[in-house]
Amino acid sequence: MFSYTKFENITIPNTITTIGNSVFMYCYKLKNITLPENLSSIGTGVFYGWSCITEINLPINITSIPAHTFYSCEGLTKITIPQNIISIGASAFSGCDKISSIIIPVD
Repeated sequence: MFSYTKFENITIPNTITTIGNSVFMYCYKLKNITLPENLSSIGTGVFYGWSCITEINLPINITSIPAHTFYSCEGLTKITIPQNIISIGASAFSGCDKISSIIIPVD
């Protein structure tokens, strides 16, 4: 849907609860995305190939990180994962060689 676009900033409205497969694949100029708190599902490869984004915070309602979600996000250094994650798919973080901080908040 928005693959290969040149957006630098995206704010997803609170009315969105699901982001489908590969929706933002190769948005290589994206530097910032704000995900809605009530987001409960993200698709396979949804953030695949982002090279400029450095940090992402997944909302608390996310329970699964599908395969290839952050594949080849070369600039990603910090991610906050909700504590209720029950599965992380194959190669979800492959090619994210700069990740130096993974935060899983505890209540």
